[in-house]
Amino acid sequence: MLTLDLQILGQRHKDLRNGLSAPPRLTIPNMIDMALKPRWCLGMLQTKRRTFRNIVGHAKGVGDLSSLSSWTNEQFDPMLNWDDVAGSRNGGAAS
Repeated sequence: MLTLDLQILGQRHKDLRNGLSAPPRLTIPNMIDMALKPRWCLGMLQTKRRTFRNIVGHAKGVGDLSSLSSWTNEQFDPMLNWDDVAGSRNGGAAS
């Protein structure tokens, strides 16, 4: 069975425009946005810290959220091509 996904991370233009990053960066626009929403900020400070527990601590070399980004990038193979797919479909080893 062959499943398909992008072999590189997608470029999410809306996230780029909005400055979304992991981990979040403390920028002037972000600080202004937080200052305008004090109730939300206080609520977020009281929540339990979020993590990807199914990966962090289980995947080799991933001990925290900052190393998760590097690990995720390593999972994509930009060199994958249709010849590799044809080789694996025919039972042969992909090169």
